[in-house]
Amino acid sequence: RAVSDHFRARRWRSLLPLDLLPEPADPSPRAEEILVHDEERRALAAELGLGENHVAVILYRAMRKLHARLEGKI
Repeated sequence: RAVSDHFRARRWRSLLPLDLLPEPADPSPRAEEILVHDEERRALAAELGLGENHVAVILYRAMRKLHARLEGKI
């Protein structure tokens, strides 16, 4: 049954134009998205006058405080 389903689905794909078929979702970010994100992060840190390590510490502490508040410890 699986083999016949495979060939049946394949037959319809060969008759349809490729632009009508949905593209499979790729959960990983594309290289250009990663580069843009890195540039934006560096520009923001430079504008704030903070180094990347300092920003990382601030974010870590904020996440820890948020987690504690969500658990009702604060």
